Order: sequence, then C-alpha cells, then structure tokens
Amino acid sequence: MNKPRKTPKESTLHPQKRFRRKFFVRVATGVVLLAWASLYLPNLGTTPRWYGDETITLSCGQDLVHGVFANRATWNTYMNPQFCYQPGYVFLVGLASTVSHQNIAWPRFLNALCALGIALVALRVLGRRFGLLTALSIGLLFLVYEQSVIHFRWVYAHNAVALGLFICFCLQTIPTRRGRGWWAGTGLAIAAASHPLALQGGLAAFLNRWNQPRAWLPLFLPPLAVGLLSLSPIFLWKPDWLIHDIFELKEFYGSFTQDLGAGWQWPINFWNFFTHDWFHILALASALFCLFSRFRPIALASILVAALLTRNRQNLPVFYYQAVVILPLLAAGIGYAIVRLSKVLPWPKHISRWLAFVLPALLFCLVLPKVCTSSLISRNDPWVVHSINDIKETADWVNQHTQPEDLVICHWNIGWLLQSQNADPLMCVGWQGIPTFTYENGISRERFRYSADQKRAKFLVICDIDRIWTFGQPNVNQIFNDQSFLSWTPVYQNSNCLVLGRRIAP
Repeated sequence: MNKPRKTPKESTLHPQKRFRRKFFVRVATGVVLLAWASLYLPNLGTTPRWYGDETITLSCGQDLVHGVFANRATWNTYMNPQFCYQPGYVFLVGLASTVSHQNIAWPRFLNALCALGIALVALRVLGRRFGLLTALSIGLLFLVYEQSVIHFRWVYAHNAVALGLFICFCLQTIPTRRGRGWWAGTGLAIAAASHPLALQGGLAAFLNRWNQPRAWLPLFLPPLAVGLLSLSPIFLWKPDWLIHDIFELKEFYGSFTQDLGAGWQWPINFWNFFTHDWFHILALASALFCLFSRFRPIALASILVAALLTRNRQNLPVFYYQAVVILPLLAAGIGYAIVRLSKVLPWPKHISRWLAFVLPALLFCLVLPKVCTSSLISRNDPWVVHSINDIKETADWVNQHTQPEDLVICHWNIGWLLQSQNADPLMCVGWQGIPTFTYENGISRERFRYSADQKRAKFLVICDIDRIWTFGQPNVNQIFNDQSFLSWTPVYQNSNCLVLGRRIAP
C-alpha cells in the first residue's frame, strides 16, 4: 500500500520545528556562555585566593611535564596520602602552568572549562531527554551557585571528576544504546584520569545498570583502560612503591572512617552535610523526589556518592572541594524538581516556564558583584593564602638569592614558584624518620629525590599557613626547635612571609 502524500502544510511544519529548535538551542547556548564568562573569567588568577591543594598540584604537574614523577623532594606514585591526584589531570594543569610561565590563571582556566562543559552537557543530553527549558535551568543553576563559582576557579582534580560523572549519569537517564554506553564510559574515564574518587562514581554507575549486563563492558572498559594506562609507567618504574602506596592510601582513609564515621556518626555526617545550607536542603529533597522519576540515575548517584563521602569526612561543609564531584548532580536534581513542580501548579503556562529561571537569576545577581570586586570568600578562607602579592614577592627574592642545588624549606604555596630544590617541613620530619601528618608510617630515604635535611637548608620560609597549620602538625616543632635554626636570623620579611637564614651580604 502506498503511503499517503504529505500535504503542503505538513511538509513545511517539520522543517520549521527543526529550525525553531536549533534557534532556541543556540540562544540557550549563548545564555550559558554569557553567564559562564561573566562569573568564571574576571580576576581568575586572584579570586578566590590560592589554596594549598592547587599549588601542590601545580608543583607536581610542572615536574610531570618534564617527565619527572615527583612531589618536590620525594618521588611520586600519585597514589599516596601526600598526593593522590591522577597523572592525566596533573599533566594538563602542569602543562598550562609551564607554558604560561607559572601564571596560575591558565590552569584555573582549564578548571573553569569543566564548569562550562557541565552546563553544555546539560543542554546537549538532558535537553533532548527532558526538554530544553529543564536543561537550561539546570545548567544555569549550577553555574551561578556560589560554591560552583568558587571551586571551579580553583585547581582541583575534583572538578574534572565532576565533569566526568555528570556526563556518565546524564547519559544513564537515557535508554541504553551502544553508542551512549561508550560515552557514559568515557565520562567515567575522565573521572578516572583525575582522582580515585572515580571509584565511588563507578559504584553508582553499576547500581544504575546492574540488571543490564550488556552495558557493563562499554561502561567500565574505558575507565579501567585509562586507570591502567596512567599508572602503568609508575608500575613499570617502581611496582613495589606503587603497591605499597595504594595500601597506605587505603589505610590512611580507613583510619578516618574509623575515627569519623563509626556507629551513628556516619548518618550524622550525612545529615549535617545536607542541612548545612538552603541549597543542600533543597538538593536532598529534590533527590528523593527524583528517585521516582526518569531522573533516578542522577538522584541515586548523588545520594550514594554523598553517603560514601561522608563516611570518613565530617568537614565537607568547610572543605567543600571534596563534595564538588556531586555538585552538578545536586544542581540538576533541584532544577528538574522545580520544573516538574511548576508544571502542576495552578497558574498559566507561560508563568511556569519562567519560574524555573527565578532562582538562577537571583543567584546570578548575588554572586556577580563578588566576582567583579574580587570578594569571593570560600568557607575555608582561614587556610588560603592571605596575600598573593606577598607570596610572589617572597618567591622572587628567594629565587634571586639561591641556586638550583640549594635547599629551601617552605610550604608548597611558595615552593611551586621556586627555581631551587624545596621541601616542606613535613618532608623534613619524614626525612628524619619521624612520623607526622600523611607520613604516619614514616617514609624511607630511598623515596627522596634529594636530601630534605633541614641542616643543609639555605633558607626557611614561614608564611601564614605555617603559623596556623604546618607547625601544629605532629613532631614538626621537634625538628624546627633545633639549635641550628634558633641561631638563624631574618633575612627578608614582608607582611605575611618571613625568611630565615644565615645573614647574607646585601
């Protein structure tokens, strides 16, 4: 039987729909790009102020770019308590830092691109499944939430994990097809190339597909391949070190689980995390609501990974960067719930369409002035660099008065800018065979690239983080109360940094 011919009206209707959809997709993409550029690019190198986790990553990345597996004075397996960010992410930010001559804005720009990628994935994937209105509201809500703006301007492997997991779980909301399964696996691979927390995302991905064995190979082969590929050079180089560090890292976090998550403390941690501000209260309520919808894979992943995070972490509300891996999922749940509820409320349809953008618009107006005036303040502000200019000036002075073979003892906030050998006080304690934080089981001297003996140091640099944190760690004061240090005198000083050493000629 011949199919009925289309009427002229029908033949022009479908192209018009396609054109309208393309037009609105382009408009939505433009809105996302404008919001992202407004909030993530101004004052990128100085706002927020530097934090130790990003400066140590830059130091390790700069070495890795030159083919050296190192964490300043020690050899690095990228799977130890001192540093467990994965080589893929570390190499990229190290490359950005190296080619920009240690301009931190460029590594931060890579992390800001992760935020943009998340919003665009929402438009591309969730837009087709749940509608462009829902996807745009989700992307904007994520971009304008203040914690997103703060943390995706920092150099954190967690940001790349967030992007990878978001890709994976967005695709899991769509019925399984061969190509989509591999793209979901690619998302897990991005996470695996960045941080071991990808394992928690992998568990959530499995629970979303436990009854679909055909989905397992495309879902887990890419992250497994990436994980093996990134660590294989380390294994071929020093297999005993890598295996030892993997078990030590497991023991390190296991001790936190015993201390911080025993008994009823774990559910208390979970509850405190989701009730510490209005956004997370909404996120938990939305996730529970979404568990009974097509949004279930995202909701399940956000709840499960949050539960695993709070098992050994009580400080997530303050040191929020660890929870960034699920932040896009939480925002997605809130955005989806708002759109769904707005459609069932008894008001005109055109009002419900705009209701989804009230919250993103309000948050944008609140955070934009903070970005433009460099007044974004993180919750862990007491532990960030108090004066970036003081750090730079101190590093410049030290570089002018040292040779590459000289040893400078300093925190990594300064060490990543130095041209000489450097080690932090914790490494000096480890060199002496004494346990301290992240070196609870000690460290053998064969794991050192060069001597971290404080007695051969040319300078000791003391900055704000040392006064409030470093010298409070176990056995640090025992090392630096040595008589040889007590005889040193100040050779350089500014508002936040003090350099001690033997008196030198001006």
